[in-house]
Amino acid sequence: MFDRQLLSLAGIRPVLVFVALLSLVRGCLIVGQAYALSVAIVNVWAGEPVWGQLPFVVAFMACFVLREVVRSAMEKWLDGYAHRTASAMRERLISCLYDNASSVVARFGSGAVSDALVSGVEKAERYIALIVPKTIALVVVPLVLAVAIFSQDVTSGIIVGVCYPFIIVFMRLIGYTASDESAKRHDGFVAMSNHFLDALRGMRTLKAFGISRHYADSVYVASERYREMVMKTLRIATLSSTVLDIFATCGLAAVAIMLGFRLVEGTVAFLPALVVLMLVPEYFLPVKAYAADYHAALDGKSALQAIAEMCQVERRTVSLAASGPVVVAEGEKVAIVGKSGAGKTTLLDAIAGLVDVELGTGADVCGMPASRFGEEGWQCRVAYIPQRPHIFSGTLRDNVAFYDPSVPDEVVLDVLARVGLARLVEELPEGLDARIGHGGRELSGGEAHRVALARALADGRRSVWLLDEPGSNLDIQTELELKQSILPLMEGRTVLVATHRLHWLGDVDRVIDLDAGTFGYERPHLRVGTPSPSSGEACHA
Repeated sequence: MFDRQLLSLAGIRPVLVFVALLSLVRGCLIVGQAYALSVAIVNVWAGEPVWGQLPFVVAFMACFVLREVVRSAMEKWLDGYAHRTASAMRERLISCLYDNASSVVARFGSGAVSDALVSGVEKAERYIALIVPKTIALVVVPLVLAVAIFSQDVTSGIIVGVCYPFIIVFMRLIGYTASDESAKRHDGFVAMSNHFLDALRGMRTLKAFGISRHYADSVYVASERYREMVMKTLRIATLSSTVLDIFATCGLAAVAIMLGFRLVEGTVAFLPALVVLMLVPEYFLPVKAYAADYHAALDGKSALQAIAEMCQVERRTVSLAASGPVVVAEGEKVAIVGKSGAGKTTLLDAIAGLVDVELGTGADVCGMPASRFGEEGWQCRVAYIPQRPHIFSGTLRDNVAFYDPSVPDEVVLDVLARVGLARLVEELPEGLDARIGHGGRELSGGEAHRVALARALADGRRSVWLLDEPGSNLDIQTELELKQSILPLMEGRTVLVATHRLHWLGDVDRVIDLDAGTFGYERPHLRVGTPSPSSGEACHA
């Protein structure tokens, strides 16, 4: 019943040993607590003075207090371990996304990745803190109490010994069913999240075409499907808890009835019967506690598995097999053209170090071979501006000074003026402190590209610019205005522009024409040539 994926967590084995020892101590304290209270009650029943039972009452209270101290210490220690593990898990996931975001998002969807970062790690933390002590207690505590019950009354020991395996088998069956339903529910939640996020991103387009209501109905259908999955899982959890309670109650009733008959017959003494009667509820308590927390933590189990799978996604490896090597000299302006799917963005991803390049690839940019595109020193020289630049939710200053937060305001204002955003700064009441992006002032497509240019310009280290279809999502007038802002900034820099627009070809030193092709996800192949800017095939899209 132990979740094997927990064994892959760092430092889990010493934790299991420590929790097992504390659970053993708890079991012994439960036995001491039951025995001390039983002796005091039996002695009073036999006519001995109440004050004479003070040592047994003190022993009972001491066992009770120590039991709670051990439980509290174990929970606090496990909470700390779960928090440290979850923090390391979040850092690992962020690192994987930083190195390989495109592959992870392509496989799992942006909604699932966002959920894993925001709430998935917290669910996994709760799962670790809950399920580890419950699982260990499920084995250790009943074992200690079973030995104590057998020592007091063999018949009662046989009854609880027979009931316990049946409960474990039933829990196993219910656990498989609940786990499958929880996995389906998690998949349903991921699908609903991705669907909702995609609809939210394209809301303006949907409204423009008058089909936003259709997508609202689609989101409602997805949410209803998820609600049905949740209710089905809750029904299984409620049913399993009810049946486990029935099993535990029947076991306790069988022991109590047998003890009652045997007490009347005189075949068992009052003291061992009372000790057994106090231990039996504690004997079944770990099973009930495990069942309750298991269903409550199933979301954490699914989240833990999803995070592990995301961190195992390997970076894409591309092979730039070329008829001629891709060589770009320092300060050169190069246009990369070709049909849609020819690999323009893939080539830029490789140069930016976002994907691994297969060894032996003949590519060299500013003297940097393809095998070193993933190095931090190279990536600090590269500014990659995609088709839709990301605007962070923050101030205008924060967005421009993203690469170097220590950039003074004078430099920020200067680069904003150079990219044509001086008027924007004047229009904003808070100036550089105005919030833009989500929760702030929305920027147009042209303004977003200019902010991205200012971001690259504010960091003097970014001497290699990679522009992926600049202005392709803008109207032609705005695109030409953006181009006029970009051209002066290209002086003294190495620039590679992936484009299918003819008007760029007259402003670059050389054109790389990629033959059209359909590429697989793992290893797309590019054929590279260097025709003249007048090539007609260069601009097919």
